[in-house]
Amino acid sequence: MQLAKKITIFCLMAFFFVRFVLWLASLIVIYFGIWAQVFFSQLSIVENVLGLLNILGANGIVGGGLPIATGAGLAAQMDGGDQVSVAFFGDGASNEGAFHSSINLASIWKLPVIYVCENNGWAIAVPASYALSVEDVSVRSVSYGIPGITVDGTDVLAVREAMEQAVERARNGGGPTLLECKTYRNYVDDELSAEGLGSSTDLPVSDPIRKLRQKILELGLASSKELSRIEK
Repeated sequence: MQLAKKITIFCLMAFFFVRFVLWLASLIVIYFGIWAQVFFSQLSIVENVLGLLNILGANGIVGGGLPIATGAGLAAQMDGGDQVSVAFFGDGASNEGAFHSSINLASIWKLPVIYVCENNGWAIAVPASYALSVEDVSVRSVSYGIPGITVDGTDVLAVREAMEQAVERARNGGGPTLLECKTYRNYVDDELSAEGLGSSTDLPVSDPIRKLRQKILELGLASSKELSRIEK
């Protein structure tokens, strides 16, 4: 009994010690990162880490990235460059207030933002057929006077073509675009959606990688042998 008690106390102490060390380390990184930003902008931690990937960050809030992308679009517009901000979200986020307010503001100010909705038909356990008043999320763009496009999200070339058009429009001062990529979910988030999703054998065979491979072969861009070597 005494041994078990000592082990428990040791584990708790070790746990809190590790947490303290991590907390202290994060404070040190933030502290020196701020001063590096102030005195040596080229040493900005944010620019060097996230800037290399051009990612502004992610969060666990449904639709939380939409206002962030809209703000980035405003910054790009004020900067006068050719940068374009892109927000990725699911069909469930299109019911959030952040979705509507972000697109409305971007439309009014003609911001260079592309709103990409990855519509897989499910918002965790809620089917889109139940939660959405429209079949296509893209038609909601009409309310804000911007283009709304729906493409096959499993077709790499179709998505690329739609994105190229949206980027060109944004860079030419045409404002935002709402791009909906229709796809499907090949896994179950929880038991509630398991019944509605069905078994894996009921899912459409539409792997975007396989479709792109087939398209490359059809266009003669590469041989099957060359693709097999790349896949290895």
